[in-house]
Amino acid sequence: MLDNEEEAEQFVKGTIYQAFLSATSYHRWHSPVNGTIKKVKLINGAMFSDPTITGFMKPDGPDPVAPDRAQGYITNVATRALIFIEAPGLVGLMCVVEVGMADVSTCEVTVDQGDTVSKGQEIGMSHHGGSTHCLLFREVVNLTWVTNSFTGVSSQNVPLRGDLPHVTSTSDTQEVGHRPMEDASHDHSHGYHRGSSFHEFQETRHGGVYGNGYGRGAVW
Repeated sequence: MLDNEEEAEQFVKGTIYQAFLSATSYHRWHSPVNGTIKKVKLINGAMFSDPTITGFMKPDGPDPVAPDRAQGYITNVATRALIFIEAPGLVGLMCVVEVGMADVSTCEVTVDQGDTVSKGQEIGMSHHGGSTHCLLFREVVNLTWVTNSFTGVSSQNVPLRGDLPHVTSTSDTQEVGHRPMEDASHDHSHGYHRGSSFHEFQETRHGGVYGNGYGRGAVW
């Protein structure tokens, strides 16, 4: 998934949230956190690559929804963009992985290493078709997930910049420091879908994080 980048070791035993975007949904990406872009990498990958077990289960031919059922596989072989962001407070280093599904072969990043970004700020886009994405958090970051961020809970996609998880604490006191529970950060989704509501997070004593969950997904 991370193409053996040196930062990958920091996410061992961490949390991965993955969700997907349908072909007719909003295709622009927005920063999940306030922070600094530490690294950007584009990885060329395969188009229409699906494992046989998901692509040919139907007796009358290939399964048209095979890419949806092979998202974990696709994150390792498809064209994708890695955007590592150093966030303040509880989150620390996290990574946004934007992945092209099926015929998507262009992942355009519009930020560079060293840029400072704000939650909700546009950082790139996918060109044509559907895509999937992952949010990676380190093992030390403890997250409590919003129920509607998962599949099977609601027929509606997560609203634009709607909640995903709440960052409740971290065990990494040396690297990012410890804050009381009442000062916990919040995750928000910039789900690029049908949802039209805009959740305006009042950032007073909260660090705040926007996730970029495309609708509903799953945590690995």
